[in-house]
Amino acid sequence: MLLKSLSITLAALSGALAFPIVDRQCVCDPPGIEIYNPDNVYFSRGANGQFSVQWNNPQPFIIGGGWNPGTSSRKIGFSTTWSAEDTPSWVGIFGMTYNPVTEYYVVETYGLFTPAWDSPKLATFESDDGTYDIHHITRTNQTGNSPTLNQWISVRQEKRSNGTVTIENHFNAWSKQGIRLGVQDFQGVAIGVGSGSGYATLNVFNG
Repeated sequence: MLLKSLSITLAALSGALAFPIVDRQCVCDPPGIEIYNPDNVYFSRGANGQFSVQWNNPQPFIIGGGWNPGTSSRKIGFSTTWSAEDTPSWVGIFGMTYNPVTEYYVVETYGLFTPAWDSPKLATFESDDGTYDIHHITRTNQTGNSPTLNQWISVRQEKRSNGTVTIENHFNAWSKQGIRLGVQDFQGVAIGVGSGSGYATLNVFNG
């Protein structure tokens, strides 16, 4: 499947560090199509699934590369070099479904916060030689295409900057907590940033 790049632009913070989506674009092959970024965010694509991003006090954003549509059976390989360990940011898997609108995250490493910062831990499970905490958030009064947004989040206890994520294991673990996923939209490796300055280089590939 062709590797595709995606950019997600986000609304102003809802609460402290929430990430309600208001728009997103999937920028696909052939290259050369402009992609929209928030102000002060600079995104570039390399070859073979590599991309880089720099930011300087932006609005909150998530940006990454991957596939559209996603699938529950993919093993996603990734590696990253980043400078943001001491900022509100994270690196991991980000995906979305519609009917119903659901975001899902598998956070592999993070700085001062994760997308699950304001939610209780529901359970833990083992996958890919690590332990993950499961969180669920329902956000209401959203300004995008759906007034209600469900977010399912796995946060790895042992941070890592490279490896393989077996996404099926996360879907299975979430299903035990009552997740209802819709039709798969995009799925990929992403970085999410709340504020501050930094840079990251990421690689995404079939694991």
